[in-house]
Amino acid sequence: MLRESAFRMSKELGISLDEAERAVMARSGIRPQNNVRSIGSISELTPDLRGIALKVRVISVSEGVRSEGKGIYHYGSLGDSTGDIPFISWKDFPFQPGDGVLISNCSTRQYAGRVEVVIGETTDLNSIDDTTGLMPPVDDVVPMRISELTDGLRNVDVLGRADELHEVSVNVKGNPRMIVNGILLDGSGRIGFTCWGPIEMTQGGCYRIVGGNIRTYRGSLKLNFDPGAIVKRLPDDVIPPMEELTRPVPFRVHLIDEGFIPGPVILRGIVIDVRPGSGLVRKCVECGRRLHKGQCSVHGTVEGEDDLRLRAVLDDGSGTIMARAGRDIVESIMGRSMSSILEEARNNMSSDLVIEELREILVGHCWTISGDPGSDDYGPSLYISSIKPGLDGSLLTDEIMAMAEVLL
Repeated sequence: MLRESAFRMSKELGISLDEAERAVMARSGIRPQNNVRSIGSISELTPDLRGIALKVRVISVSEGVRSEGKGIYHYGSLGDSTGDIPFISWKDFPFQPGDGVLISNCSTRQYAGRVEVVIGETTDLNSIDDTTGLMPPVDDVVPMRISELTDGLRNVDVLGRADELHEVSVNVKGNPRMIVNGILLDGSGRIGFTCWGPIEMTQGGCYRIVGGNIRTYRGSLKLNFDPGAIVKRLPDDVIPPMEELTRPVPFRVHLIDEGFIPGPVILRGIVIDVRPGSGLVRKCVECGRRLHKGQCSVHGTVEGEDDLRLRAVLDDGSGTIMARAGRDIVESIMGRSMSSILEEARNNMSSDLVIEELREILVGHCWTISGDPGSDDYGPSLYISSIKPGLDGSLLTDEIMAMAEVLL
């Protein structure tokens, strides 16, 4: 009878038969006979363990809906000084990121290539105040520099100055969640980050973040961490000031193509093409995206408004990059205002004159441009903050002197 009930529950809720059996036993008041075995740390966990107990801290916790809407479950990440591990709870999990928890009579399984802790109906959950040994050591560990980060790293320890902080509300599996996006800079480079929950960080502040992971997103490295990770405010003099960190530095295109973003850069090269989508365009008044036949890729059919764009291909000898710019840069290149450009296009009843003039000015000539690099599905790109004709003589002199020192 118990086996039949467990089989039905497994099929209805989409859980394993073992988990369903434990749930049926709990509802019937039957306690499992196996003894609970204490596990010293997360690093000791392997798949298919039963009746184990462990002390952890909650790194992240979210709520999901069971198959066919039959109840809810919780999932997220747990951690201690040795690492982190995903978990799923089929019973109420009344804890928040940062809480210490003693989990007794749980199990483990292999899921999506990783070991996962499974909390069932017969699992005991108790809050603990002593979180000794549940936090990664930081005092005797040297944090990584941003330039050392690579795709796939877990439990990273990195410090930097926070920039461009903003909160965003996102929908995760049908549930709204407030996240924090920003950029971390340390002098060796910069990396975008997302904290998957509310967290207090100050624009320009210095922080040490322990417990995040690195993934490649749209061609660039991204730091992701949860509210339960260690986010420690550091003295302001630990990292160079923001003015120094955001000062453009000479760079080469082929390095950007590797996915590493050094920060604002200066590139020198020849414009070899001005791509379609440049010149006079119509943009969405809601999000600023360029319209295609009156359609915004996000907001559908919209009225739109006139704008100026540039998509130029720059070749610096090491590779090519798509250099993008908006109205202000295009106006400076053409030497007149948008209203004048728009009036001229209307008088000639053609907007193609604008892109043709941009090609005449830019293509085949040397330019020094600066801006923020990145990558997307089409390769490396750079959003131009300034553009000057010719080559910067002082930069060339510094580069020649550096080369001479190497040769000597």
